[in-house]
Amino acid sequence: MIREEERAAEVATIRMLVDTCSTEHQAPDGTIKFRRGLVVDVDGRRLDARTARRWIKNRIAEPFAGGLHGETVTDQERTADPVDLDAQIAHLERLRDRARRVQQGLEPPVTRAPPSGWIDPSRPIGSHPYRDDEDELAGYALPDDAAEHLRAAGFVRVEQIEEASDEDLLEVPGVDPAALAALRSRRPRDERGRYLRRDD
Repeated sequence: MIREEERAAEVATIRMLVDTCSTEHQAPDGTIKFRRGLVVDVDGRRLDARTARRWIKNRIAEPFAGGLHGETVTDQERTADPVDLDAQIAHLERLRDRARRVQQGLEPPVTRAPPSGWIDPSRPIGSHPYRDDEDELAGYALPDDAAEHLRAAGFVRVEQIEEASDEDLLEVPGVDPAALAALRSRRPRDERGRYLRRDD
């Protein structure tokens, strides 16, 4: 059985098992710090074979055939399942291919759409605070300014509008008698309780 210190002569790279420093050798980044997981070439210039054998014997490093000088391989990556690595490689390849298509103008980059509108965080939440944030004011034929003023005044739910008096609604800027009439006409819902579009 080949001992680990003898195996050091058979490999061209080692992998650090612990952090260590050496003023006599040069790490891949040009410093004296050899970090845990770092892969180092045993080339006789930056790191000599004698030191590599001593580090392997003292469990400071391990032989790591096929490693790339300067890369870091974590303990999880060292013992990773090949199937998991294949999945990660396939994922990265898809990202690379898409980045190339975007760079070539063949595919638009994904952009996050801004919020549909500002909502006052101090507004009343109504009697159903945990349901979906559906814009219930969209169910009425209201001018944009009237709808924004209603939201700012805290009228964001149908039940809030129904419970408010006509006088309260007319005090909101932009709400005139025509807007009030629209607010008093409920928009029909479908069988699942969602508001229907006007052209449905």
